[in-house]
Amino acid sequence: MDTPSFLALIDDRGWLVAPEGTDISSAIECGIEVECYRAYDPTTFVDPQSEAVAVMSRLIHRLPWRSVVGVETQLLAVELGDALGLVERADLAEAIAAWRVRRDPTEIAAVRAAVNVVDRALESAAALVRPGITERELFEAATEALRAEVHGSLKIGGNLASGGRTCLDGPLPTDRRLGRGDLVLLDLYPEVDGYVADLCRTWVVGEPSLTQRIRHEAVEKALQAAKAIMRPGVIGKDIDAVLRASMCEIVGPLGSSMSHHGGHGVGLFAWERPWIGSASQDRLTEGSIIAIEPGIYEPGWGGIRIESNFLVTDVGVEQLDSSPRSLTRGA
Repeated sequence: MDTPSFLALIDDRGWLVAPEGTDISSAIECGIEVECYRAYDPTTFVDPQSEAVAVMSRLIHRLPWRSVVGVETQLLAVELGDALGLVERADLAEAIAAWRVRRDPTEIAAVRAAVNVVDRALESAAALVRPGITERELFEAATEALRAEVHGSLKIGGNLASGGRTCLDGPLPTDRRLGRGDLVLLDLYPEVDGYVADLCRTWVVGEPSLTQRIRHEAVEKALQAAKAIMRPGVIGKDIDAVLRASMCEIVGPLGSSMSHHGGHGVGLFAWERPWIGSASQDRLTEGSIIAIEPGIYEPGWGGIRIESNFLVTDVGVEQLDSSPRSLTRGA
């Protein structure tokens, strides 16, 4: 169960509500007052959400609020919204989301660490791709590799499919056994110590067919085409258009089979701004971290998707992941 935290800022003072056992040293160094709530009791059930809301509600009623109070409504518990009914509120959700587009050095380091962990989990899974192994066994191997690497908090996120199921949206692994010639698509987006990395690889069991090679090459070239134009100021819809146009050049109309977005920001959540989609007006900013994920899908045949993470710099982008993107393992 999640153990939430809340932060209140008024003028030059700050109050943090966090679960007992939280490392609050950084908050104290910044002059933030901390109030902890009980998140666990070995003798009785404790609902952390309710405990946190209760403490925050009491804090709300004694703080020296001034005029309008800004809140991030997208993440505000209903009970807290009710408690704030005594004051005039302004929704800061959009402003905070735009502000988070630019990552600070600490956040960049955290995402780098998460990407490294996911890289190694993908390589562990790739080494096990063979006829006879089940989708579930392969996904469990990837998640075990994640757990072996992470010594802090970890929330598993991901999907896996093989054969014709690789064209499905967000497929969960099943007991289907891999056969020779099958495509295998593994998408991992875990939260590692509070930050998310989002990577996807597609492999083939055995020797790839000519069609598989051509379509995989089209996806890889689309990724490279997007990378080539990414820099501060570029608009999300333009990146998405480049992805689709690049794939259509190689595979024709099938290059437009990607029903999902072309990419998105990553950080505290798996999907953040800037958004890379056909209608997105979001602009890349130095310090943005972007997942780019072109794909080609044909019902019955399957799908191929590659996803990599990039840090936007002052002149372009830096690729953060390093695990092989090739269709065959170990190449």
